[in-house]
Amino acid sequence: LSNLQTLYLYHNHLQELPTEIGKLSNLRVLDLGQNKLKQLPTEIANLSSLQTLYLYHNHLQELPTEIGKLSNLQALDLRHNQLQELPTEIGSLHNLKDLKLDKNQLSILPPKIGNLGNLKVLVLNRNQLKELPTEIANLSNLQTLHLYHNHLQELPTEIGSLHNLKDLRLDENQLSILPSKIGNLSNLKMLVLNRNKLKELPVQIGKLNNLERFHFDIRRNHLRMLPASIEKLTDLNILPDNNPWLSRNDLELISTDLLARHAYQQLPHSLRSLCTYYIQNHSDQFTSSELALLPENLGQEEERIKLLREKCQWNIIYFKQICGNEIPLYLTYQLCTPGDVKSMLTEFEPSLNGKKIYIFPPQNKEESKQNVTSKRQKTNKGRQLVKVL
Repeated sequence: LSNLQTLYLYHNHLQELPTEIGKLSNLRVLDLGQNKLKQLPTEIANLSSLQTLYLYHNHLQELPTEIGKLSNLQALDLRHNQLQELPTEIGSLHNLKDLKLDKNQLSILPPKIGNLGNLKVLVLNRNQLKELPTEIANLSNLQTLHLYHNHLQELPTEIGSLHNLKDLRLDENQLSILPSKIGNLSNLKMLVLNRNKLKELPVQIGKLNNLERFHFDIRRNHLRMLPASIEKLTDLNILPDNNPWLSRNDLELISTDLLARHAYQQLPHSLRSLCTYYIQNHSDQFTSSELALLPENLGQEEERIKLLREKCQWNIIYFKQICGNEIPLYLTYQLCTPGDVKSMLTEFEPSLNGKKIYIFPPQNKEESKQNVTSKRQKTNKGRQLVKVL
């Protein structure tokens, strides 16, 4: 079988491999997953053509140092074993692109892992890692780094050097702070931080311009304030179901950009400590944020809620109801609405109770443009923009 290139032996009851396996010098793919292997023969080093080695779901407690001689290896799957450490020689696998080590017993990674310059996927979920080597910064081609369910208390600042990283999972660790350099991960699209001990997020998180999925469970962290820079994450479109952003009663800051993109129509009464409420829309868009209701405990103290609208000529923020005995003065300007306010209010009047402000969005883009033009022409003329009842 000297010319054999592919050998599938997965899902058997193999407890050991014969030393003769080292004679398969042309073997490129070897799948030994779901067996009962406790060790590998040193002769495996003779598989000089091997590109893919699957050893998932076995009972391996260690790897032979000779594994570093598999110079053509591109994919190594060691999930669900009993590995407590990796040999330093693993750093010699310079062509390795995919390394999976889920569910082992690793407590440390060898610094030589930084030599895997072609690595694109590194999966280390469900181990016992307490720290990462600073040499991880050398994994310049890394795109996926999964580290959930470990014991990490901090990340090295060098993690900010992973400029090609797109997917970073750090949930279920012991992180209390993130390095500011995380803002350098300019290509990051997914960031998961659930179930840590984070007390704050660095303002640099707002530099993650390509972030699309951000999973951060406030209930399982210790965060009380979201940095204002988070509103810059304009591509963010997926947050967890039953969004925990809105479940903490000690949350002090939130951005409507988060709310509008997820179709929230009201702020819950649990946001008792909310003191800063950012609204930012951009003039090159024609969208409306239909945030319907503010809780009674908000807006009753002057300057308690600060509504900040920047570059907002055409976009409309649509508030149906603002509770409380008085309408804060800072809510009575920077408002715009097309058409006749009175006629639009008619259908709502039977349900009105107390003082409310209604601000209606344009019906379409063209009407919005006409409204802006009209507003510019009638700057000094009296125009009813808001009706207070």
